[in-house]
Amino acid sequence: MKFANSIENIFKKIFPSPFTIAVILTFLSVLLALVYTGDKDRGYLSRSLTIIEYWEKGLWDNDPRSVKTDQAGQKYQGYNYNDK
Repeated sequence: MKFANSIENIFKKIFPSPFTIAVILTFLSVLLALVYTGDKDRGYLSRSLTIIEYWEKGLWDNDPRSVKTDQAGQKYQGYNYNDK
């Protein structure tokens, strides 16, 4: 049991929480969208606001029980419906 506990402690120290992973992936997605999409003549602030508006529209303008909202909630909370 001590070996299993030591492995568990190592993983807890190395790997971040699911919330942290979700936030990092969100910022990475926004950064990649900022670099590779949009009108290059517009400034970064204008393109950033457009990307954030698309993100907000895609997340909240649908049915609150949509699949992507559920998946985002699971990532942020580290919860899976099958783990009950």
